[in-house]
Amino acid sequence: MLGYALESMRNGNYNYGGLIWSYNDCWGEVGWSIIDYYLARKISFYFVKRALSHKRIILRESQDMINVICLNDTRESLEFDLEFGYQTFDGEKKNTETKKVKVEPYSKAVTIAQFKKGSNDILKGVYYAKPGEKSEMIPALLRSADFKDLQISQPEISITDLKVSNGNTVFKVSSDKYVHGVHFGFKDDVRLSDEYFDLLAGESREITAYGIDIPGSNDKIDPKYVCIK
Repeated sequence: MLGYALESMRNGNYNYGGLIWSYNDCWGEVGWSIIDYYLARKISFYFVKRALSHKRIILRESQDMINVICLNDTRESLEFDLEFGYQTFDGEKKNTETKKVKVEPYSKAVTIAQFKKGSNDILKGVYYAKPGEKSEMIPALLRSADFKDLQISQPEISITDLKVSNGNTVFKVSSDKYVHGVHFGFKDDVRLSDEYFDLLAGESREITAYGIDIPGSNDKIDPKYVCIK
């Protein structure tokens, strides 16, 4: 809820900021904060972090159209290849398009593409916009139905390309099918670059675990150290 709301605020033509209640808990409670009483990051922390990224793509539906919107809060222009359309949870792409995109510095919200929602089955797939591999931005997804109603098959998630450097551990996580809410079995005091995110079928994402050194080989992390769910 916080992630979607903050993205919508950034997309508003006459809105230049937002406040959330609250950032951290003053005492142990089940509340609105994104940091708990013990300074551990709650699940919502990562949704807010992604929503407030300096470079961000979001999708919004308007009547029968899907708008692809880019936010660029940096002093540099963004130039990247963009792929967008519909993808089933098993990875089949339908009505997809590609185009080259350029977004000027300090662009609040720029519509960089539009496409028709069409007759795609919203229970069997998602609308997406994915920057090229050279871009730092992560894909934007739009689910148009309640998650409990989606027809999702069991994905196979894997971790590869383990690297340990300067006390940080870097690895890639990927899935053969769409997966919702990827998270890891680290202790609460471990800081991660990202967690509780969705992956498209065939998508790979690099994750950094700061300040920890996980034993493992060069291509696989020992399952007893990392649990992917």
